[in-house]
Parts: sequence; structure tokens; C-alpha cells
Amino acid sequence: DNMPGANPLLMDKQGRLFVGQVFLGDALWELDPSKKVSLSDQRPSDSSLPRLIRENIGGFNGFDVDPQNSDRLCGPVWFKSDIACININTGEIENIIHVEDAVFSAVNFDRTGRMFASDMNRGHIHLVNPSTHTSEIVVRASPAIDNLAPAHTSNTMYWSNCGSASLYSFDTDTYAITTIHQGFLSGVSGLYMANDLLFVADTFGVKSVDLNGWEEGKGEWNAETEGEGESRGRRVWKEELISLSEPLHFFLPTAVAVNKDRHEIILSSKISGDVIILIMLDEEYKKLSEFKMNMPIDIEILNYHGDFLITDKASGTLSLVNRYSLQPTIVASKLEGPTCIALAPGKAIAYVSESDSGSITRINLALSEQTRIITGLSRPMGIAVSETGNLYVVEVAAKRVIELTPDGSIVRTVASELEISGPELLIRDVVLDVKRGRLYLSGTETNSIQTVLLSKTVEEEIHTEL
Repeated sequence: DNMPGANPLLMDKQGRLFVGQVFLGDALWELDPSKKVSLSDQRPSDSSLPRLIRENIGGFNGFDVDPQNSDRLCGPVWFKSDIACININTGEIENIIHVEDAVFSAVNFDRTGRMFASDMNRGHIHLVNPSTHTSEIVVRASPAIDNLAPAHTSNTMYWSNCGSASLYSFDTDTYAITTIHQGFLSGVSGLYMANDLLFVADTFGVKSVDLNGWEEGKGEWNAETEGEGESRGRRVWKEELISLSEPLHFFLPTAVAVNKDRHEIILSSKISGDVIILIMLDEEYKKLSEFKMNMPIDIEILNYHGDFLITDKASGTLSLVNRYSLQPTIVASKLEGPTCIALAPGKAIAYVSESDSGSITRINLALSEQTRIITGLSRPMGIAVSETGNLYVVEVAAKRVIELTPDGSIVRTVASELEISGPELLIRDVVLDVKRGRLYLSGTETNSIQTVLLSKTVEEEIHTEL
């Protein structure tokens, strides 16, 4: 134990076990698989394992044994855009190739000894020639390729895409691609509706769901969710990745907001602290500007000009950001775990969920006055406001959605026993689809988007309109 960042593991044909530290550490080790030893302990004098082979490599990730020299491990150097081979006995390193802006995630050899490397950043797979220190792109796929795995009895190489939870393979002679499992979502977080598109901040990108297409039957029914209002859950999947000129896989977006008038997307990341504005140019979203915050969470666009509100959980604030200067002005402070935002009709009032204190706070944006309207909730996160001004709030710990009046009185439980837990890096957001009389929820246990039907009467009216 005590090996932070332990990620790639490999046992060679001689039974020797190797492990790399990446992200939270940066080293390559040989371990004894028959013994448990803490790296913080004094090593026994009669044992040479665990043995540090090399450190400060640059993130030696998914490596493989060199079939031409079993004393070498070849793998990606994540943070240097390199492929390298390391001698496991001496620690000597040889750089094989460097590809500018690549983020190599894995190296594997096929059964004939050819080296293949995956570029997570661009979604490319390279055929590498170690002798000439060159490579060529033989597969062009979607970004977020994570792992490679060769078949031992055929010319097949498998790869996984952690951005869409998908699995593919290709023939190492013809490079023909086969889809084994097509996923869509990898880590659902913030949601935003613009017209009939539902935008999703996913762990490895920004995705959109066409709700008109979904109405026609795309997706699959989930089990009925018991709760008042005859609510039901339904999963939504299988739509498209937003076309981005610059991949965002290491930005890890937490929330997304869309200014449809300006053709802009705003993203935040509680992990990196980045806030990024993208603009549509030549049918592709390109990075326009960015700035840093402590721990930005949710975003809500305030006006046509693109000024927006943003919560910062680390500083306990809600800020108004000027779209042009990108200067934030604090409009509410001393919030306890500010998470999601919703605007009341007219956009003069904002509501913020405080997940740490179990509260909902109302903020008068013109006067910068803040009032807690309800306390004692179980980790409230997502908020949506109806046209009448009532609030729908996701209580994550209680696994339910409740409806509140603008002054904080509970009207009803809209849905209960929902599948809305998940990793702490995600938020459990909710948006209201007035046209269809539904709520869409993220951060589900099944890693999907779930819907809650608000009333049977509304559902019948919608079908009549369609």
C-alpha cells in the first residue's frame, strides 16, 4: 500500500509484476506479488522488492513488454507526448517517438510484434516503428481512447473509449473497425436545455441529446419509479458529441450552459478550476476565452449579452461574471457548499442550493440580498424553476425530487427512490422541460439521464399536440 496513483499493472511471462504511478505519483516499480509491503515501511534487508526502476518519467502509463527484448517495457509518457521504452533492470529509458499535442494513453504489441499506440487527445491509433522512430496514424476514431488489448490468436486489437463507455476493435492488417459495444455517457454531471436540445457535461466531453428524436423512441425504458404524481424514470442515450476543435478530456467539465443567441457554450470544472467559453465557428466550437476560479460548479446565463452566474464551492460564493471582461462580482457569500443555480421568471431572483448545509438560498441580484428559504434538506443539488415560480429540488441523500413554493414551503414529493447517487466529482443536476412536462436528472447510479413525468394530464396533452 501507500502507492498513490498506482494505475498500469503488468505481469510478464516470468511472473514478474510491474506497476506504474501516474497522476498522483510518477514512477515505475517492480513488486513481489507474494508479499504485501508498504512503501512507507523500512524494506526488509533480505528482500530486493519492491524495487524502484525509475522515477520522474512523465507519467509512464499503459505499457507492454517489448517482444524483441523482454527486459524492456514500452509505453506512453503521458505528460510529454512521447512513447518510450524502459529497461526493467537498469532503468535506462529510450525515447521512441514524440508527437506534438498527443496524449498517449496505451501501447500494445500485436501477435506479430508490431507496436500500436493510442492518442487519447485526438482519438488516433498509431502504428509505431521503433527502429526508425516514426509512426503513422492507422485508425482515426473519437477522442478519449483509453486502453488497448491485443487478441492472442488473431490480428485483432481492442480499444476502449472512456468518454463514451464504448468498446471497439480493429484488424491490425486491414485496420477495419468493428463496434463491439456502443455507449454514450461516461460520467453525467451538469445539464442545460436550449430549445429541444439537452446539453450534457460529461466527464470526457460535452454531448447533446435531441429531445425530439428521443420522443420518437430512442433510448430505453427504465423501471418505474414510485412516487407521488405518477412519476416514471426513463433513460436517454445515443446522441452526439459536440464538435470541438480542442479536445477537453482533461478539463473534466462539471457544468454546461448554452447561450443560443450568441452560439456559445460555457463550461466549468470543479476539478481543474477552469471556466471556458466556446464559440461556434465554421460548424465547430472553438475556445474563445477562459479564466480560473477556486472550485466553480454550476453556471446560469443571465442575459442576451452572455453575462452569467457561477457558484464557487470552495469560496462559498455566487458571482456574476461579465461576459466581456470575465471579471466576477460576488453577489452572495458565506454560502455553505453552493452547488446549483436556477433563475426565477424575470431573472431578477436566483436560487442556489447549499449542499453542505442542506439549504436553499434566494438571492435578489439587484440588491445582493440573500435569504435562506428552507433548511434541513438532504444534500440538495439540482434546482429548476417553473413558469409559476415554484422550485423543483433534487435531494441527493434522500433520493427524491421535491417541489417548493418561492418562499420555501414544501408542496409535494414529485418523485422518490430515484437512482441519483454517484461520484463526488459529479453534480446531480435537474432541468425542466416545459414543453413535455418533464424533469431531466443527471448523476444517476446507472450513469444515464433519468426523466420524471410531472403529471399524467400534461403527458396526455403533449401526445395530443404531437
